[in-house]
Amino acid sequence: MAANTNEMSLTEDDVPGAIFLYSLVEKHSVEQLKRWLKCRGLKTSGKKSILIQRCQNCIDCGASQLIDPGIDDGYWLKTKEAEARSCATVSVNTILPINGWKPLCELEDNMPIITDGHIFYYIVESHPASQ
Repeated sequence: MAANTNEMSLTEDDVPGAIFLYSLVEKHSVEQLKRWLKCRGLKTSGKKSILIQRCQNCIDCGASQLIDPGIDDGYWLKTKEAEARSCATVSVNTILPINGWKPLCELEDNMPIITDGHIFYYIVESHPASQ
C-alpha cells in the first residue's frame, strides 16, 4: 500500500459509521444515516425519509463503497497513511536457516542478562553457515 495521499483510499472498515449495522437502511437512526452520508461526502440535511432515499440512491448507483478522504478533516486518511508507513517492511535478501543453531545460553535458576552482543552472536556467529 502506498503512503501517498493520491494513491491511498479509505474503505468502509477504516471509518467509524461508514458501515450500516442493519441490512435494511430504514432500521437506522437519523444520526446513523447522516454519518453514513457524511462518510461519502453527501448532503446530510433533511428528514429521515429524505436521508433514507439519499442512502438508497447511493447504494443503487454503486457509489456506496466510495469513502470521502476528507471525512473528519482527513483524520482517518492520515491515520491509515501513518499505519502504512509504520508497517512498511524492509526487504532482506538473506534467509536465515531453521536448523543448526547453537543454544543461546544454558538457563539456570535465574534468567541471565542478555545484551546486544549475545543476540549478535546467536544470530550471526553461532550458525555453521556463517563460519
